[in-house]
Amino acid sequence: MAIYFTWFGVMKAQGISNGYIGGSVIIQTFLLVAFGIIVGLVLTTLTGIFLSNVIPFAVNIMFYLVITAAFFVFALFGGLFSVSAVLKIDPLKAIGDQL
Repeated sequence: MAIYFTWFGVMKAQGISNGYIGGSVIIQTFLLVAFGIIVGLVLTTLTGIFLSNVIPFAVNIMFYLVITAAFFVFALFGGLFSVSAVLKIDPLKAIGDQL
């Protein structure tokens, strides 16, 4: 976490706006969640295809949609908390701690 603290401090010292930094954190969060959900859904589908003859496996599309939406919502809330922490970083303190 300390290295990210320094990176954001350097970005703020360079004059990059809080809005830009916050937006990049939210976009990165969205991309990571989207990647994780896609991989999870693909692996779940493959499990259902290959193991459906061995174990009972039911596919409920509505369940998957609700869980996917919940993942996005909770991850974006978590991203907002990260943005809040990033916006409070003092550039001089973040850079000075590494010298």
